[in-house]
Amino acid sequence: MGEAAPARALPGTAADPGTARLLPIDFLRGIAAIGVVLFHFPYFIGYHVLLDVLLPVYRNGLIFVDLFFVISGVVLAYTYRARVKRPGDLGEYLVRRIARLWPLHVLTLVVVTGIYGLMQLRLGYFGFSKENNDAWHFFLNATLLNQVGLQAGYSYNLPSWSISTEFWINAAFGVLLLALRGRVLVVSLAIAAVAAALVVTRQEAWWGATRYGGWLEPALVRTACGFFLGVACSRLLGDAPGPRRFGDAGMAVATLAVLLLLARMPARPSGIPLDGLLVVFAFPALVTCAIASRGFWKLSATRFATWLGDISYSVYLWHLPLAAAFTLAGLARPESHHGLIFVAYFALLLLVATASYHGFEKPARRRIAAFAKRPATAAPT
Repeated sequence: MGEAAPARALPGTAADPGTARLLPIDFLRGIAAIGVVLFHFPYFIGYHVLLDVLLPVYRNGLIFVDLFFVISGVVLAYTYRARVKRPGDLGEYLVRRIARLWPLHVLTLVVVTGIYGLMQLRLGYFGFSKENNDAWHFFLNATLLNQVGLQAGYSYNLPSWSISTEFWINAAFGVLLLALRGRVLVVSLAIAAVAAALVVTRQEAWWGATRYGGWLEPALVRTACGFFLGVACSRLLGDAPGPRRFGDAGMAVATLAVLLLLARMPARPSGIPLDGLLVVFAFPALVTCAIASRGFWKLSATRFATWLGDISYSVYLWHLPLAAAFTLAGLARPESHHGLIFVAYFALLLLVATASYHGFEKPARRRIAAFAKRPATAAPT
């Protein structure tokens, strides 16, 4: 969930040079966040709504996390590939990544721990994935180490596993930028190729607990695959991202490919690894074509799209604490009023995410980023 790449105003698009945002990237991130929330809804709240329409998302919506990783690679490559030249630049880069990811992560960790404490008192168990909600895993979560191989399993704010892996892959990318300079694209392609081979041929990246070689955390491989494919995608459109002749047609084809693969994927991998095809081919194509599509630029510049992009990180990190609060209030697994509770959950989530973005996420990010040497030139999303 990175910063938006710097982008100049583009003819025929709604790029805003004042905020230097790649608006299509932000909108895609918002859509992906809603997809993950829909995937988790039956697990935490206990039932399905509009099953005939949303079945592919209920079954496989977790794959949208991989779209986050591709997006992160694209935007961080655009934003920082020419800015990390000295050790001080690397320090600034890391401070900005901490400012982007850590404050809201820690806030939601504290909130969900409090809700779990109330669940223990009222319901007799300490939250979701209760066997791992201990002091050790709280420490791992607080230090963004909760999914690097030190953990016994998912814990506390369960979706934050991806924040852990994204931060450390982002940090590795910063080191590569400093060490390799102009060769970072070649190395990124090599890392993406190895990670993609593992992701496509070894399903531990999604569904298993077995570490590669007994030591390498599969979630890190999964994150590296999407992220470094995103870095490679950032070079396809050059230094001036924006509409291309192939953009609208490419976006239509890429969107159709994503929808078809999502619909055809089984709930657990079997046979052809369609999840791997989605991550390795369809998601990078979707992101590239979104940036190249004039029509999608215009759609992404609407007030709704920019709002959804703004609050996407808050939506992602607040959706489990809110589900825990619904469970505590006795609203999970209801016998009736399913549609009403579904609407109430999403309405409240969007309200909380909007308040969180304006009242906490942005101010906290600015204060921590103030430790960096230079003022930000790319608007975070």
